[in-house]
Amino acid sequence: MAEARGRPIPCPQTGRHEKPSAYRGRRWLVRLVVPGLTLCVVVPVAAQGPPLALPLHDPAYILLEGLERSGCAPARVSAFRPYDIARVRSAVQRAASDPTCAPRLVAPLTARFGSDVDSKGAVPAGAAGTTAVSPLRDRIYNVGGSVTARVTALGRDEYRPLWRDLRPKAQGDPPVVGIARVRGRYAPTPRTVGVIEAYAQSHSRNDPLVRARQLRSTSGVVGITEATFSGAFGPISLSIGRDREAWFGDRTESLLLSAQGPPLDRVAASLSTTHFEARALYAMLDDVVLDTTRAELPSGTPAQRFHRSIAAHALTWRPSRALELSVGETILLSRGSRTIELGYANPLMPYVLTQNDAGREGGEVRDNLVVFGSVRTRFGRTQLTGELIVDDIQIDAADREVTPHQLGWRVEGRQGWASPLPGSVEVEYQRIDSYTYLRGLYTDVYQYIDRPLGSELGPDADRVEASIDIWPNAELRLSAGGAVWRRGAQRIERRPAVGAVGNAGQTFPSATVDRPLVQRALLANFTAEMTRLQFPIRATVEVARMERPNHIASASASYLRAHLSATYAFRYP
Repeated sequence: MAEARGRPIPCPQTGRHEKPSAYRGRRWLVRLVVPGLTLCVVVPVAAQGPPLALPLHDPAYILLEGLERSGCAPARVSAFRPYDIARVRSAVQRAASDPTCAPRLVAPLTARFGSDVDSKGAVPAGAAGTTAVSPLRDRIYNVGGSVTARVTALGRDEYRPLWRDLRPKAQGDPPVVGIARVRGRYAPTPRTVGVIEAYAQSHSRNDPLVRARQLRSTSGVVGITEATFSGAFGPISLSIGRDREAWFGDRTESLLLSAQGPPLDRVAASLSTTHFEARALYAMLDDVVLDTTRAELPSGTPAQRFHRSIAAHALTWRPSRALELSVGETILLSRGSRTIELGYANPLMPYVLTQNDAGREGGEVRDNLVVFGSVRTRFGRTQLTGELIVDDIQIDAADREVTPHQLGWRVEGRQGWASPLPGSVEVEYQRIDSYTYLRGLYTDVYQYIDRPLGSELGPDADRVEASIDIWPNAELRLSAGGAVWRRGAQRIERRPAVGAVGNAGQTFPSATVDRPLVQRALLANFTAEMTRLQFPIRATVEVARMERPNHIASASASYLRAHLSATYAFRYP
């Protein structure tokens, strides 16, 4: 294979000299040479630049989401988060030239991301976006930091995160938490970049993103939330290190691979063209030790440690801005020794076939395979989304009498508008079957440090939700919503784990001897947030009215949560 940037290449099929663009351009010329045959392929690719990821806590996500939800089709960046800044810049430039996109929301994004980068990866002097908060500066390194204060008031018990049981207030979010972050970026070449972010947090209780142990005898933690080195060649990007990943879904939520838990130590690869986008990763998870104290092993059996990892790959096709189709797989592996299975690290190999290779280690082992598909479509400012995961499905009638299906799915309808105040209304239904994500051994459960790798609902739950977003100005988002939430007896962190085999015919949500009643709740929330990069603020008030809390036949109760988060960021890259 040969490629060129900026110089003509003769193509034997056409006799013409094809001229591909430079790395910032839209097309690459690829020449494939095999015995007796030479093929020239012009591959359209997305805008290129340093492969720098936008952290998931960056307020730009809220603006981009608001722009897309209001009906601005060009603002759709990617099905995979965190976003690459080059793709964000390309989406913002498209939105700025589209009259259907709300100027009120486009303006702050253009000010930050609207400029191109030069051949050294720097923002040209005087170009749009060269403000004090531009994510790419005209130098190869940058160091900055931020300080965050979080205040939480709980009226009664704690019910978040949603995959856990209702808990006493003393086990919920602390009243006050302080977080300090230091983030550095180094880009030695136009196509490589290294990023590291360290943090110190005063209290880690009930924070699902924390993976570090407590600092000595204090309640605080010190750790690394991101440490990656990334490089790119044409439309292909490679990254190694620690970061959060959220595929499909919205924000940090996903049925397939969400960012509800801590960052992953992973190797990731991406391919981006005008109409196709693919991503693959191989990540290490936490070890799980099975023992006799939880009745996971027979009495007298020594404890057994299992080393766990996850592989994932997905492909998205966008034939037009009105349609987006995606398919993907994940597979969770647990082994008695720490090893990397290259069959699953290969992004081109279907896991459903690799799992049946006769020469694979532990060939009789059936790993936790999840298959995924989604469709997004839009008609003007109306958007429809459907997503489905297949954890296990029973094709034979005899199997269905023993084992239930293990599915998860969500459907979403959204109507946006751009004036007089940009906004949207949305209705969503999400359902996770009773034994989706679960297995008979906790080593194989779809979790990471007792936190779901998939939906925040965990298994055995569903929710129907309606919400409205309005933007009074370019920096202020107001949203309100209500939901009906049901949950059964199963939990993602339950040990010993309970699998689906032998549980066919159960009602949904499920009930057990120790949890005989289904828990129901009415949820309501109101959020106001400022999306300034240097001083983002978010205030949320939530109310839950629960029937049979924790599956106990007690009187209904109301629970109030008020949460305020404010950050000051200084030269945050």
